[in-house]
Amino acid sequence: MVHDGMDWFFEDWPLIYYSIGSVLLIVLGITSGIVPDYTAKMPEKSHFWLLVLMIIFLRIPSIGFNEELNPDESQMMAQAITLSQKPIFWSSVDGTTSGPLNSYVLLLPAVLGIPLDYTAARITALGLILVAFYFFYRSLQLISKPIATRLSSLAVAVFFGWTTWSDFLHYSSELAALPLLTACFYIACLWMSGAKRSLIDLYLMGFMAGLVPFCKLQALPVIAGPLLVLAFFLIQFQRFNYRALFTLMGGGVSSIGIILMLCARYGVLDDFYTYYLLANLIGYEELNQYSTMLPHSLLERFIALPTYLAHHLDILALFALIAPLLLLRFFKANPFINKTESYKWISVMAVVTLGLSLFAVFKPETQFSHYLLFAVFPLGWVLNVCLSPLLKENGSPENRWPTRVFMATIFFFIFLRFTLYGYFSTYSVALVTYPPMSNNEVGRGASVAFRINPYLAVFPRYARLQKSAVAEWIQQATKPTDCIAVWGWNCRLYVESQRRQGTAETHSQRSIMKNSFQAVYLEKYIRNLQENQPALFLDAVGPNNLMFTLKSQRHESYLALYRMVARDYSFVKEIDSVRIYQRKDLIRQAPTQVSLSGY
Repeated sequence: MVHDGMDWFFEDWPLIYYSIGSVLLIVLGITSGIVPDYTAKMPEKSHFWLLVLMIIFLRIPSIGFNEELNPDESQMMAQAITLSQKPIFWSSVDGTTSGPLNSYVLLLPAVLGIPLDYTAARITALGLILVAFYFFYRSLQLISKPIATRLSSLAVAVFFGWTTWSDFLHYSSELAALPLLTACFYIACLWMSGAKRSLIDLYLMGFMAGLVPFCKLQALPVIAGPLLVLAFFLIQFQRFNYRALFTLMGGGVSSIGIILMLCARYGVLDDFYTYYLLANLIGYEELNQYSTMLPHSLLERFIALPTYLAHHLDILALFALIAPLLLLRFFKANPFINKTESYKWISVMAVVTLGLSLFAVFKPETQFSHYLLFAVFPLGWVLNVCLSPLLKENGSPENRWPTRVFMATIFFFIFLRFTLYGYFSTYSVALVTYPPMSNNEVGRGASVAFRINPYLAVFPRYARLQKSAVAEWIQQATKPTDCIAVWGWNCRLYVESQRRQGTAETHSQRSIMKNSFQAVYLEKYIRNLQENQPALFLDAVGPNNLMFTLKSQRHESYLALYRMVARDYSFVKEIDSVRIYQRKDLIRQAPTQVSLSGY
């Protein structure tokens, strides 16, 4: 609860917040080419740290909103809570489409003594973004003039700082791969630019690239961009530099080999193959064949790109920045005339990486906005390639026109966020809170401020982990060392109650929906219940479930599961359409004394 003496600050916090954010943006714009004298005076290091400061400051409201912004975020946090007690991935945890590195990274806050909640997840997300941004900035320094580096990095920083769309703010399964991607691109630029050619760097690049599939399989096409183009560079430009090529491959084989040996050591190699490779490469499309949100044809999905981007104003700005720059470039000479071979190779690498990142975004038949995070840094590299031929050295009067077009585009899209588009956007208000927020809680200027930036409008009222009535009951009925099992899809119960998973999957999608692996997953679910003996079994199928609301999807519809629950558990209570069952031996040993007032 905020102290009365600080009420004035938090009442005026939106004004203070956007005033500071606007000042930072204006200063960065001035020192990125709008005023040549100031651009020349500010060192590149200072410019970089000012960008970092803007990103950190503008993400404070969403970090302080300690509640689920996306179901995937709860899944990741539930896996981290489980791994903190039982650390073997694919044994205690199955991330379905998400690899182990996404969950292990979330354990870093626990090492620092930070509770594993949504705030910890967003601090981790911010850390991953800043590491990726560092390598992105360093790569730009290698391939372009300082002014082009400043403008391109500013565009990406504005995206990460000024966005208010929850899918770009929560901890998503794409984030762990981004530092690896930008670091690999940076090392490729080192080799192509001739700035530094070290075999150790190539080995590290291969090693990091080998880790990418253990973040998310969907990221493989993205990392293939710098890998393939660098391989062609080593073969063609460096006349079959086999030593460098085999060093690169050796790094990838090393990281993949180490992880596979660890899987074999802890007895989860078969699980890795069955549940991560086969189930995702074969079974994932089957899960979405009846509920696809995008056309089945990949070509049709690319044709639908403008419509799709129109609903994502923040990333649309990056595409819009490239268009006028290409138009300006059209009236000038060929951008490749008088350019070095390294510039040509890096330009090709940027375009190929962007193309493959868009393929990774649209290949799945699900329209999830956070997939677009794969395209943010590739867009920044292509933007830099478009900018570089248009700009002279710092301080040149010829920079004014392209720089002003660039900054005007950025300000235009930020302006849209605060006007009709931002106000009527349904994305901005897709929040469910416990308890529901009233107009008084939202504060002064609620109607506009809440729709534009809901996290800012309620800051810091939701800095403490928000809990549903079900989570409150779970905490009172169980010990911190107990585990629970949830049938259906309600991963937030694990996070809100701070109880680990009693089954490897946080949700039951692959056990409930028809797919080639349904029987395998259902058998595994029952086996996990037998082995872990969760203190509570919760059937969350019902009106408040994410996607499973039908009676035919309840656990009673699956005979083997129903028999086991009926044998080992007793129905205790139903809260908010979640039916709670407690293990019978716990009831006999010590009947649960839980206050049910208000439920």
